[in-house]
Amino acid sequence: MSDPILSQAKRWGFLCQRTAAGPWQITPLAGDWLLEQRSDRWLLSIKGVPQVSLDSTEVLAFLKLRSGGNSR
Repeated sequence: MSDPILSQAKRWGFLCQRTAAGPWQITPLAGDWLLEQRSDRWLLSIKGVPQVSLDSTEVLAFLKLRSGGNSR
């Protein structure tokens, strides 16, 4: 897992795994959202409904907020 987003997400305690189709997904241990990698962007879905496409900076900000703001 060399991608900086995936590495940071894992350090913050999120699950990072590839789907059967190939893209990476980031999910919380408990929650109803997921981030799915789409080329150089990430699609945020909540309760299975796509919401917004995020760039890497936005993804890290989103994950930091959901990690409790821990800057590790």
